[in-house]
Amino acid sequence: MESISLRVSNWESPEIDELCYSASLKVPCKNELLNLLPSHLEKLEYSVKFHTGILATVDHSIIICLFREYHEPKIGLFIRINNQLEKIVQVTMIDVSYVTLDQNSIEDSLTKSVPPKDLQVSPETDTTFQSEPGSRDEFWLSTCGWHDKTTLVFLTFHVASRSTPKIINEDEDMFPPTEFSNGLIHVGDYFINEDCSDITILCQSTKFPAHRIVLATRVEYFKSMLASRMKETIEGIIKIDDMDPITCKEFLRFIYQGKVENLSTSVRELYTAADKYGMNDLRGLCERHLFNHLTVENALEVYDLSQMHDSPVLSRRAKEIIIWNRDKFASDPETFKNFTCKYPELVFQLFKTI
Repeated sequence: MESISLRVSNWESPEIDELCYSASLKVPCKNELLNLLPSHLEKLEYSVKFHTGILATVDHSIIICLFREYHEPKIGLFIRINNQLEKIVQVTMIDVSYVTLDQNSIEDSLTKSVPPKDLQVSPETDTTFQSEPGSRDEFWLSTCGWHDKTTLVFLTFHVASRSTPKIINEDEDMFPPTEFSNGLIHVGDYFINEDCSDITILCQSTKFPAHRIVLATRVEYFKSMLASRMKETIEGIIKIDDMDPITCKEFLRFIYQGKVENLSTSVRELYTAADKYGMNDLRGLCERHLFNHLTVENALEVYDLSQMHDSPVLSRRAKEIIIWNRDKFASDPETFKNFTCKYPELVFQLFKTI
């Protein structure tokens, strides 16, 4: 399945902000799609998150579900929006167009509905945020029949935002504000900082100043090491030989600041390091990045990573791309031969869908 594309259009309203978002799915013909959905309520899931306009201001999740209802493919959407106190955001309408091989289209509008029994979002599909008080959870369903020659499904989301009425306390300025400290230390300020440094990270020939309390608090691996009488604890030097200095710097940046700069350049190395050092938050960040940037060009490599680090989400997604685009891998037969020798179970899946 090719990546989901985004198009945003905008129009003005004097009282309510409104935007349109769009997403498209390139799909195989009906028979091939049913082969990918062999049984009733079997499903394929695709997570969408928009980073512009109204939806960029709230935590949200859109899960597009292609599922089988007896002998027909169906499309449904699970939508969750975590509204804030000062703003209410909601999806007001979803239009869908089924485009066929001969460029004809069948128009339909999705309706709010109750999902079919046993059709639920897989927990591993979307882990970007947890539902919070005030969240809006909805399921939208298309009731239009699936045309045999449909090759593209085009979705248009109508999203509206309005402010929550505010209660104004006329006496609120009578009392001066009270300032107090919450007692937290901003450890991000100590990233690659000699101040109060009591241990050194040595990566190849590059040294990074660090702090035992930060390493031990953030990483269980370092906590166990520093609590013992190991050589590293006595000498005050921790040697890291399984990554290059650039990756090591971003590894430490995440420990101190919870972020990574230029993740694309080191995501594979950081994913491996997160798995080794038991950093589930860094592993989740890398998995989401790999998932959102999966393409035909890197599907084999990502599938290989998913097997090495036991990631069913990446494995399933990469496998879908490989199977749906099997003809494109034949241009590099040697690489594909080595890959299928390493993972022979994929050969069966490839021939099963021919």
